[in-house]
Amino acid sequence: MADERDKALDKTVIHWVIITAGIIVGIYLLFLIASPFLVASIQLFNPAPKNRNIALQNGKELLDKTKTVVAVGAHPDDIEWYSGGTLARLSRNGIRVIVVMATDDGRRKNTRQAEQLKAAQALRYEKVIFLGYPDGSLKKQPKQEIINKLEKIYQDYQPDTLITFDPYNQAPFYHHLDHIAAGKAAIEAALQMNIPNIYLFHSGGSDTWVDISKEIGLKVKGREAHKSQTKWFLTPFGMGYIIREAAFLDGLKVGLRYAEPFRKLR
Repeated sequence: MADERDKALDKTVIHWVIITAGIIVGIYLLFLIASPFLVASIQLFNPAPKNRNIALQNGKELLDKTKTVVAVGAHPDDIEWYSGGTLARLSRNGIRVIVVMATDDGRRKNTRQAEQLKAAQALRYEKVIFLGYPDGSLKKQPKQEIINKLEKIYQDYQPDTLITFDPYNQAPFYHHLDHIAAGKAAIEAALQMNIPNIYLFHSGGSDTWVDISKEIGLKVKGREAHKSQTKWFLTPFGMGYIIREAAFLDGLKVGLRYAEPFRKLR
């Protein structure tokens, strides 16, 4: 009798172990499936423009009046994520595109730089410049030193347009101190050098939408070059899915298939 009770108990334990393991595996698989949708859907929380027609007109003006653009990012992959489609469209139109990376992650410097150069090749940037600060340290660096380096770059390339982070009115979620520091330094240097056109990405007050419907494939290719920055939980659908979905959701706000939003500072 005791043996039968022990066997029944063993079967019950095994039964609940299997059920528990199944629940854990199910939750894990659900997370894998849902995570890319959740990452991309963050774009839904970014506000739509107050005036759709003005936003589209501002986007066309950005493309039409830019002859040389400098885009300043904090980390390799920032530029491709937020403005890769716009820069690809400009470069395809013969516009000079200069990209500046403030940090390059000292531990993986060679990897991060190689990935950024591969992205630049895909999107046809003319030049990539690395300032060489350690990832996560930009806020601690001498601000005037960064501004001076950027002013020298602006002087060398004479851009009429700057594209960088919005440090004053960031979009909801993911407020990185490096992003804020890079944006502030880039803008202050641009104002000192009197760059006439300044557009800010990752902004909570975007009023400029650029149509990147024909460039979405290039944007994906540029971001996918940063393989070291593709997190394991995004792999079920791939980074390309997330990039397309985010650009689709931004485009939906103004009636475009795929788009990138900016705030026009001046």
